[in-house]
Parts: sequence; structure tokens; C-alpha cells
Amino acid sequence: MSIENPFIKYRQTLVDNYSTALLLRLAVLSLYNGDIWQVPLQKYPLMDDIHYSIFLEMLAWHRKHGEDAVLMELCEELKSLELHK
Repeated sequence: MSIENPFIKYRQTLVDNYSTALLLRLAVLSLYNGDIWQVPLQKYPLMDDIHYSIFLEMLAWHRKHGEDAVLMELCEELKSLELHK
């Protein structure tokens, strides 16, 4: 049984426009380039359990798989959303 890539699984959440989704989006962009996209880590423990679990799942995936093509493509989309706010 293969585990689904969380960057595919939660894409809709990451492109959504509510506060916790924006924190998740920033976390993904920080994995892509932490110098430009800095994460306010003090806010992440305040997430509800569902979103915090998504956050941890994405971190674990990135730790194991690194920057794959799916993550790179998603980050291009997320950057565009952030730059057009």
C-alpha cells in the first residue's frame, strides 16, 4: 500500500483562503525557500488538530522525499497566489 503525497492530498486546502490554510501554505513555501517565505512557528501549535496533523504529515513527507516535482509545481502555484493577494 502506498501513502499518498500530502501535497497532492491537501492541495485544495493549501490554495484555500482562510487563516489556517494560509499558515499551511506558508509552511509549504518555507520548505521551498525558507529565506523568502519565513514561518511564524509560534502560531502553528494554535492550529486545530486536523490542520496540525496536515502540517506534520507534510513535514514528514518532505523529510523523507525532499523537493520532488509535485512540491515544486505546487509551490509555483502557491507563490502566484501569495504574490497576487
